[in-house]
Amino acid sequence: MLTEIKNTLSSKGEVNIQIKATPGAKENLIKGFMADGTLKVLVTAAPEKNKANQAIVDLLAKKLAVPKSCISLLYGASSRDKVFKIIRK
Repeated sequence: MLTEIKNTLSSKGEVNIQIKATPGAKENLIKGFMADGTLKVLVTAAPEKNKANQAIVDLLAKKLAVPKSCISLLYGASSRDKVFKIIRK
């Protein structure tokens, strides 16, 4: 599921990912791509004090095997619709 993102990251050195976040879920999980190409991500963290955004960064870092410092939030800090930038070190 994340192979396309990993391949783009390897070839271009960076990738922007559109994410639809669901905070307050039962588990941290990457559900998959929606019809429009947005990645659906569920996190247990509450949508307050940047906790959900940090949980998404943690999950992406783990699943893509990149340091958390390589992931930054570009848009949507207080929205369910977000764009994260991931760079390769």
